[in-house]
Amino acid sequence: MSTPKNSNPIVENVRAVFDAIPAKGKKYKQKGYCHVGTTVQSHVQGMALYSNQFGDFIILTHNNKGYSKGKFITMHVGHDSTNCHDTPYEHYNHPGGMQVIGDFVAVALENSSYDSGYVLFYSLFNMTDKREPTLLNTQIRRESKGSGAAGITYINGTFIVGVTDSGELDVYLSNSVPSLDDPNIKWSGPLSIKGLKGGDNIALASDSLGNVYLFGFRTEDLGGSNKDYIDLYKVDLSSLTLDHIESRHMYTKGGALGALGVHFRYGAGIQIIDSATINLCASERNFEWEGPGPTAFCIYYNKFEKGNGEAEGVDEIDEN
Repeated sequence: MSTPKNSNPIVENVRAVFDAIPAKGKKYKQKGYCHVGTTVQSHVQGMALYSNQFGDFIILTHNNKGYSKGKFITMHVGHDSTNCHDTPYEHYNHPGGMQVIGDFVAVALENSSYDSGYVLFYSLFNMTDKREPTLLNTQIRRESKGSGAAGITYINGTFIVGVTDSGELDVYLSNSVPSLDDPNIKWSGPLSIKGLKGGDNIALASDSLGNVYLFGFRTEDLGGSNKDYIDLYKVDLSSLTLDHIESRHMYTKGGALGALGVHFRYGAGIQIIDSATINLCASERNFEWEGPGPTAFCIYYNKFEKGNGEAEGVDEIDEN
């Protein structure tokens, strides 16, 4: 009998793996749709990729301006199916950035005034088109702070969660537990760390020496040059500092025109494949109607993965 995986692979040389990620994304299209009240003030806020024995999945969060709850969305790649879930709490309609860890995902959630939030945790174990994610009992409550994006890693029996709020980073630590669904899990923190550049979405990774690294996604001059950057930091939990190692200009492509297309400002994240491979993903702002017919919706996204090359495949589209 299989059991859920509780962690991502340890990365041997995070800087080298970071530098090896192709600078240009490959464009994909996924059919599907999740209804929200308005796409003028609401858009995709987070993205993650997840794979299990049943296939590959896209996970999105979408705020829902003017409504009490936001959307947590799962889509089975290659299948015309979308599971569109309401976030769990009334008046918290702004889910944000997230990160998959093993067979779980950590999801930021905040209210519409961005001054109160949570980090939620879902089990994705054995997820299919019909078997939905399960909201876990454990959560991190932020009564007087928003939760814009969340990242997570696992080192020596401890889960480490990073949460952003208006450019500031808070870190929470679990007690020593084997899994996020352990009934005895507890959280301590926050440890507040300054020095984050932007951070529309974040993700955490760790190396074999127990060091923690943060990947920060940002889009500069949105509506103008729309330049997408990823920043790599080393997180020092002893001195509560961020060591900014490097910034890279990345090239997204596809979706709607200009600022509405695929950018790190919307959904963006990492997928840790193995000790030497990290892929990136990013989504466009909203679902698109391509017609004909009322159900002809899709979303465009990019993957930055080995095999893309610097230009190879950038204009190719997976029509599934």
